[in-house]
Amino acid sequence: MSGRQKWKNLIVYGVCFLGTLFMIPNFLSEDQLAELPEFLRTSQMRLGLDLQGGSYLQLQVDMSSAVQDRFAGYADEVRILLRQKKISFSNLTIVKGESPSVVFEVLNDQDAAKAEAELNKLPNMITRVDGKRLTTQLRPHDLLTLRQSIINQSISIISRRVDQLGTTEPEVTAQGTDRIVVQLPGLKDPERVKGLINKTAKLTFHKVEARINNVQAQNYRATPGTRLIAEDEGLDGIPTAYYVISQNPVLTGDNLIDAQQGYDTQHNQAIVSFQLDGPGGRKFADVTRELALLPKDDPRKQFAMVLDNKIISAPAVQSEIPNGQGQITGNFTIQSANDLAVLMRAGALPATLSIMEEKTIGPSLGSDSIKAGQFATILSITAVMIAMAVLYGVFGLIADIALLFNTILLLAGLSIMEATLTLPGIAGIALTIGMAVDANVLIFERLREELKAGKKPQLALALGYDKAMATIIDANITTIMGALLLFWFGTGPIRGFAITLCLGISVSMFTAIMLTRLISEKWIDFRKNKPVTI
Repeated sequence: MSGRQKWKNLIVYGVCFLGTLFMIPNFLSEDQLAELPEFLRTSQMRLGLDLQGGSYLQLQVDMSSAVQDRFAGYADEVRILLRQKKISFSNLTIVKGESPSVVFEVLNDQDAAKAEAELNKLPNMITRVDGKRLTTQLRPHDLLTLRQSIINQSISIISRRVDQLGTTEPEVTAQGTDRIVVQLPGLKDPERVKGLINKTAKLTFHKVEARINNVQAQNYRATPGTRLIAEDEGLDGIPTAYYVISQNPVLTGDNLIDAQQGYDTQHNQAIVSFQLDGPGGRKFADVTRELALLPKDDPRKQFAMVLDNKIISAPAVQSEIPNGQGQITGNFTIQSANDLAVLMRAGALPATLSIMEEKTIGPSLGSDSIKAGQFATILSITAVMIAMAVLYGVFGLIADIALLFNTILLLAGLSIMEATLTLPGIAGIALTIGMAVDANVLIFERLREELKAGKKPQLALALGYDKAMATIIDANITTIMGALLLFWFGTGPIRGFAITLCLGISVSMFTAIMLTRLISEKWIDFRKNKPVTI
């Protein structure tokens, strides 16, 4: 045996051994897994929603409002640029719609061309002139990019929120241009997650100008730079009081580094502790120093923390807080404090979300799906193995051995990838098992022809593999191309099917070409010069 052949054999033995090693953890209990090395403990397939049970949510992103909110920043850029270039204008407004725009009029005719030239220098913007009236809006490509960024940011924030609840491998994906699908396998409290996902979680910190009662609030007229906001609602659903706070926030959730649920043993209540970044911490210190100097009974000593336009806490500041650390107190339970900490850490959603579809799959249904999938897979393996043994005798049994290792290596590959196994994935496994022997059928038919032609067994085997190789490669490449298209254009379970199919075909190429050839050569060598039949 040549050195090259020895290396080929060692590679085949090594791949089969490692495949078996990485496949085994999927069938061990938690106690048995704890005794394995770290790299094996983490190499497991995950069960998808349809197999494990859990919750499915389809969310609609309020794209129009989100785009308009982002576009308000562009409007400020237009206003600042016009003032810098000393272009007189009036009636600058934002026109809402799918593609919002800034519309204004220049006071002098000669300024129209100048304004158009300057505004067209702004990145991502295009400006049209109609007499004295100018319209500025995002370029179509940049509008699509903005909409995609809103979807991507929403997915990222939702993922961070549900990840921190300990949910088993949540899956958050985009669907279409303005919808998001959230799959939460094994979730036991869907209402809690819906509450977390559905909150925009826009956190801001404001100075307090005054605290007034319900009667005063009815006749209150906001002064410039302030706004009225309700305190927590009472049992009857009516706010207990109102705060007059600064219109512009002193700090926002963008300055937040961390937030954790804690417990105040002195007052026996749950709290949320937070940490601000450097600039936020310095601003926080300046504001608290200023508020601490006010008289004890002055309502302006309070510092309001507002979440989604509701005051969650408004403590009176007694002294400067120099390190950017603070606490939020209120009528929190441990769970509600933890939920608030999760929302603060994950950040604010860029858009409002609406639940369009909700499904809950029970564990019993998932268990039934697993049993059905196992039965289908075992049945397909058994049927194929019997057929191969009947049609090709000993060589059929060799193909059966390769089929077993094909299944082992396929499961090992999915485990290493930490893939999520779904019903379509099981269908892909069953289909791959049926297709795995196609190559062997082609090879064995070629081998049969060469033996009938009087070739010696070793030569007939080599010719059988060589002549069938081109057909095998062509057939598998076309199937892989179809699977790749499914993965590229599909979503969710369709992608799972495509991944399983691609991996299964790749593994079947290895087992059908290299493993069966190795075993067949060993079998022919074992029989020495005795005739071989197939």
